Amino acid sequence: MVLEKSLDYGRTWQPYQFYATDCLDAFTMEPKTVQDLTQHTLLDIICTEDYSRGYVGRPRLHNMASLYGQLDTTKKLRDFFTITDLRIRLLRPATGATMVDENNLSRYFYAISDIKVHGR
Repeated sequence: MVLEKSLDYGRTWQPYQFYATDCLDAFTMEPKTVQDLTQHTLLDIICTEDYSRGYVGRPRLHNMASLYGQLDTTKKLRDFFTITDLRIRLLRPATGATMVDENNLSRYFYAISDIKVHGR
């Protein structure tokens, strides 16, 4: 799954975060977690395997109040969190740990029951 953002009302898209059961296989990226991010890598686009088992959520950072305070003074941070549109691309069904015959993938389906996006 790819979470993507647009800055031009959906004309172009760029990745915001990747989700997979195997980040190396799906996106040729090393898997990371929010805990791996530092002040210097906070704006990196990462692939995480943490939320690949059915429940996905944008990870919460521990110092959100500090980040909100820096939005007005740090252009790179403001640019990272500024979006006009947010898109979720579901690339393949989450089948858990079961091996699936590639020919039968079309028989699987997606279901999203609740989405909450907070912004200011």
